[in-house]
Amino acid sequence: MFINRGGASKSFLVSFAEDIYFRFKSLKSESCDLEIDESTLKEVEQKLAKETKLDFKQPLVKNEYVVFDLETTGFKPFAGDEVISIGAVPIIDGKIEAYDSFHSYVNPQRGIPEKVVELTGITEEMVKDSPDIMTVLNDFLDFVDGRHLIAHHASFDTSFINFKLQKYCNRKLNLAVLDTCELARLTYPYLDSYSLDYLAGVNNLPVIGRHTSLNDALITARIYLNMLKKLNRKGVLTIEDLINFWKKNFKQCKREHKVEQGIIC
Repeated sequence: MFINRGGASKSFLVSFAEDIYFRFKSLKSESCDLEIDESTLKEVEQKLAKETKLDFKQPLVKNEYVVFDLETTGFKPFAGDEVISIGAVPIIDGKIEAYDSFHSYVNPQRGIPEKVVELTGITEEMVKDSPDIMTVLNDFLDFVDGRHLIAHHASFDTSFINFKLQKYCNRKLNLAVLDTCELARLTYPYLDSYSLDYLAGVNNLPVIGRHTSLNDALITARIYLNMLKKLNRKGVLTIEDLINFWKKNFKQCKREHKVEQGIIC
């Protein structure tokens, strides 16, 4: 459920995104080599060098998070697929601060498949003058400002981010990431699907602008807050409570998934 990128609780953590990277790091990357401004790389490295820790006793509703989403050219960062958009919104004291959002297109330095254009509405013309991925990640980390993250199918998004961070900075995200897909398996253990659309329907939430990074981040944030209310009613009030509740109940989930993948246990 959580993917921890910092030093804290490292022995408790297995990150699926890390598995992806190390499994394929021996393969020759087909992604393009960018000429990145050295000052940008130094700024990114400094931000990633900071130690971040989760407060396991902090009430979940009091934690500050940044909910984010990526749009990409495909599914494989190690095989040349690239990020084309990043969107994010913060959650502060249990409320979505939608006015304080982050969105940026990314120049992927490659073509965008027609199917992706149809799905996202993002064309090559729209991204041709956009900044490179490391410049956008630098701005994104400024926006995040040390807050921990939330994403749906978090291992997918973090695999793209960590692939670039590893390539250009030899580092990975130093933040924890809560995966709302895994959280949904715990909250709604017998659903037929855990897609963003299906969960929005279960929570009676409108689906507007799907497959755009900012709107998907907003939908994810609303789903998270609805699930948080349900978990609070079950006595799950802190991150520690959430971890214990997961350990107690994950076997009841309809779909089989390993407890080691993407959680702090």
